[in-house]
Amino acid sequence: MSLPITDLPVFAYRPPYGKHLFDDMPALAAARDAGIDIVCLSPMNTANSLGDPYSPYPTIWKWFDTYDFAVLEQQINDILAVNPRARFITVVDLNSPHWLARRLSLDSFYEVSNCSLSKEWKNATTDYLKAFLDYCEKHHAERMLGYVIACGRTLEWIENYNCAAGTLKTAFYPQWCQQQQLDLLPIPRTDEIKKPAHGWIYDPASEKHISQWLYYVNYLTADLAIHFIRCAREHVRPEARIGLFYGHIHHVHPSGQMDCERVIKAAPPDFFIGAACNSNPAMGSSSGYICTLKMCQRYGIGFMHECDRITSTGNLQINEHIALSGGIWVKTENSTEDCAMIRRETALCIINRFSIWWFNIWGHAYDSDAAKAALKNAGQVWNRYMPQSTGSTAQTLLVFDPENNYHINASTPNLQHLSWKFRQELYTYGVPFDTAAWTDLADMDLSQYRLILFQNPACLDDQRLAFLRNKVLRDGRVVVWLCPPGTIFNGQYRPDMAEAISGNASSSDKCAISTLADAVSVSCYDSRTLGCDQFRELAAMAKVHLYADKNNAVMASREFLMVHRKDPGQARITLPVAANTITEVFTGRHIATNSAVFTDTFSGPDTRLYHLAQD
Repeated sequence: MSLPITDLPVFAYRPPYGKHLFDDMPALAAARDAGIDIVCLSPMNTANSLGDPYSPYPTIWKWFDTYDFAVLEQQINDILAVNPRARFITVVDLNSPHWLARRLSLDSFYEVSNCSLSKEWKNATTDYLKAFLDYCEKHHAERMLGYVIACGRTLEWIENYNCAAGTLKTAFYPQWCQQQQLDLLPIPRTDEIKKPAHGWIYDPASEKHISQWLYYVNYLTADLAIHFIRCAREHVRPEARIGLFYGHIHHVHPSGQMDCERVIKAAPPDFFIGAACNSNPAMGSSSGYICTLKMCQRYGIGFMHECDRITSTGNLQINEHIALSGGIWVKTENSTEDCAMIRRETALCIINRFSIWWFNIWGHAYDSDAAKAALKNAGQVWNRYMPQSTGSTAQTLLVFDPENNYHINASTPNLQHLSWKFRQELYTYGVPFDTAAWTDLADMDLSQYRLILFQNPACLDDQRLAFLRNKVLRDGRVVVWLCPPGTIFNGQYRPDMAEAISGNASSSDKCAISTLADAVSVSCYDSRTLGCDQFRELAAMAKVHLYADKNNAVMASREFLMVHRKDPGQARITLPVAANTITEVFTGRHIATNSAVFTDTFSGPDTRLYHLAQD
């Protein structure tokens, strides 16, 4: 198996959490029958955010230096009894088991940054990691394709207590400041963090201590990730892959992952994982993903799209007391929507060259014959067409700057929307977009992108502004500022700079447009005001190719076009260049020959993936 983005991505299955693993062993058989032999193994020692055990088996990690690997053997044997061909990507749960949390009064599920500074916690957890990997590599190396190093809230390296000092963080802070050659500033109070002087942004003079503290917390989490990755590398074969639930810098909240580029540089993992539940589940959206695409490509990091969508038969009854509903846990309504979802997630990953594992999170996602058939069909399409994809050809780019998030108060309503809901809505506008970090831009050829959105350009300086003017604000491109650019400029609070940079007043509560020397500048400082129609108008102004009308969610590469719809009707598709042969790959239907324009009829929710052959 190869997981880096430069190699062939994988198509895998992840069994349910907790007791639901045993409740739905037939889904493992269905995955086997669909040709899926790569299985995620989750031998966990802890409980989820609902307090429910991640695993139905006893814990492996019993006490300091005390491990029961017979438990792991039982889990492996139970999987092999259903699929003897199974090979594993194995999650290594480094969160504090109940006894360790009690013993040290430290629980890494909520306070991973504080735990990182506990010598006793770090040594015990490192010893467990080594023992676990040594055992797997000694007894099951031929089946262990890779390992996922998991820690923090929901295993995703999330820090729950950014605003809380904590005994260990407080004690180490002076030493860290000295190491980083930073001034020793006061540790901020919680009320200071939650109420910046300027409402949405911290003052760079009077509130510098807050931004520095938020950086410190993210730095600690990154340091721990670096430590565990390096340790893991020393205990596995060179060909074994290492991944993390990490790199999710699209959120404005600086809750543990903002220092991810330092992790990539110091101890690069082979792949990141991101849960689909954090993008848009609704029929009519293109779903989406939570990696920073261009950062992954720049460093050769693969991405695993964890498809934890809840189908119409999927279970949301976690235990006898807890049932989930709403929010990110939205079920499809029937088998037609199940199939449309399975095809959509498959198409998304083929176009972007992502790996995918189908996470049957609480069981029964693939009970229906229709869902089983759709999964098998998706696997067949994957095997035939994934090698042909060369990646997204989106002409729109959404840019994040994780360092700027240390200076922003994400609790204001407009920034809460920008952090989460805006991206969800963008996936319904029918305009494909890629994602990048600010640091990616210098190495990128931006000629592909006609429309660039800056999510959080709050902090700029002379050098960054010169870069924007030389490389971004040119070639007739349309640039959208989603918060006032340069509000902190050269380290000073300068709200006047937003107008100087964008040409639009900083007080704009709706989108304002200015024509610059060689670009169009759009200020939209409250993303709640940027709806579908206006966004598509901006895309048209930028000469972004629009494949279809707004009722069609699309993604595209040179070789493939995904069209997903919720409602019945005819989709009229216009390609940027004619294709010699157009084939819908899930059904094998021939669509057109030597054409750049075609129509296809949808009877209801469905996803089409068109192969655009040029020979």
